[in-house]
Amino acid sequence: MQNSDPREVIARFQESLSLEPSSLEQPNAETKLWIRCFSRKALSADRTDVVEILRGIVPAGTTGIVK
Repeated sequence: MQNSDPREVIARFQESLSLEPSSLEQPNAETKLWIRCFSRKALSADRTDVVEILRGIVPAGTTGIVK
């Protein structure tokens, strides 16, 4: 995750969970949990660029609390 383009990181996340593009735009409860986990991991890896792009894709509040 460290040196990759943020959009590429999100695409790999989608692929790893076999998610359709619409799954990020209208996530179900399970997908929201995965998105929050992914967001926390990205923040802990200092990849705020990934989280910012993800926040532009998913509904408000899905990625968790902004710090």
